[in-house]
Amino acid sequence: MPRTQELERTYFVRKFGSATPTMPLNEIKRAYFLSVLGGGHTQERVDTLEKYWLQSIVTAAGATPQENTSELWKQAVSSLSLTPTPRVQENKQLFFLHAS
Repeated sequence: MPRTQELERTYFVRKFGSATPTMPLNEIKRAYFLSVLGGGHTQERVDTLEKYWLQSIVTAAGATPQENTSELWKQAVSSLSLTPTPRVQENKQLFFLHAS
C-alpha cells in the first residue's frame, strides 16, 4: 500500500484541482480546507482546519462528530461504509483510498 502522505497528496491535489506538482502538501491542504470551510478560518493551523473538515464529513454522514482527531478519522472511515481500525495512519489510508 502506498504511504499515507502519498495517498493524502493524491487526494488533496485531485480535490483542490489548482495545485502544482511542487506545491507543499500543507499549502494544498490549507487551500482545500478553506475552500470547503469558508474564509472565516484563515488564521487557523492546518491541523485545526483538518479537524473542522473531518467534523463536517462526519456531520454530513448524519453522525455526531467526536472531538478527538483519532476518533474523527474512525468516523470518517465509517462514513464510507468501511470498518475503521485502531490505528490512525491505517484509517487515513483507508479514507484517502476510498473517498471520492
